[in-house]
Amino acid sequence: MLNLQASYLETGAFKKMVNLKLLQLNFVELKGSYKHVSEDLRWLCWHGFHLEILPADLCVENLVAIDMSCSNLEVFEPPTDIQSLKILNLKDSYKLREIRNMIRMPNLETLILWNCYSLVNICESIGALSSLTLLHMSGCKNLFSWEHTEPTFSFPLSLHRLFLKDCHLECSDSFPLSFIFQPDLQYLNLGNSRFKSLPCYDHLKNLRVLDLSFCSRLKCLLCLPSTLAELYIYYCESLEKITFQSHRFPLLELGYEGCVNLYEIEDYVKLVPIAKLDETDLGHMEWLKEYQNHEVCLVGDDELTVGRSWHIQVCCFSLKYFVNILSAN
Repeated sequence: MLNLQASYLETGAFKKMVNLKLLQLNFVELKGSYKHVSEDLRWLCWHGFHLEILPADLCVENLVAIDMSCSNLEVFEPPTDIQSLKILNLKDSYKLREIRNMIRMPNLETLILWNCYSLVNICESIGALSSLTLLHMSGCKNLFSWEHTEPTFSFPLSLHRLFLKDCHLECSDSFPLSFIFQPDLQYLNLGNSRFKSLPCYDHLKNLRVLDLSFCSRLKCLLCLPSTLAELYIYYCESLEKITFQSHRFPLLELGYEGCVNLYEIEDYVKLVPIAKLDETDLGHMEWLKEYQNHEVCLVGDDELTVGRSWHIQVCCFSLKYFVNILSAN
């Protein structure tokens, strides 16, 4: 392995490194022909890569991993087929506008484009990558911007983990966010999107984690899959109701701080006006009716009550425990 920190380096220095397999260059500019870099190279980590495109004479055929985070790339296009490539990381490549000929990387498993916010075009062949299981596009807001053009690519069928946070997504007929062709999805992050609702995800039988934090326009989540174990909806300020396919609360972890309008989580919590409850419902708590016009701060579940100051006409209770209270009477 060769790890270099120098600012400039002549490529002739690689002539005798014929067996070099791991190369790490941090913000280093190479001068000269790239043909001197070893053909046996398996892992290339080149943070701050200085060129706008990959050089045609760089031998990439045997690479397994490419990490060009923080690069100056404007167009990424493999100069030739890279059958062995499993990992491509272009995170924080702020000038990257286009990715071409992805079919030249047919066995790619991980693609990281996090914060490539200038990216506006990915070739349609990404949909044919049958081994791609992790796709990280968080922050690629211009790729999904309808001010430019609607996305023309489709997600691979093989995806297990998909990150689309901070992409400002909206549901449309051409981009419905249904993921009906990605049945193996296990993790889905759509945080900070602009949609008001989502399609039913009961077909995602393997979905375990769903993150919708900071989706400020989202109003309801209906029929969430029973396989879901973790749900994050931090500061979904318009969200009112959540229901589940099984009508039972399946979650092992739930983050919902800042959901100031949330009144129902099926089989877990419900907020109802006291005026709608009769004596049978209230039991020994009938005295609450005398204070139904008083303003109080809700207390109890911090994530549900922080930021709320309501009239006591709203009553907070857990469905499970309320049944026990009534039966005790």
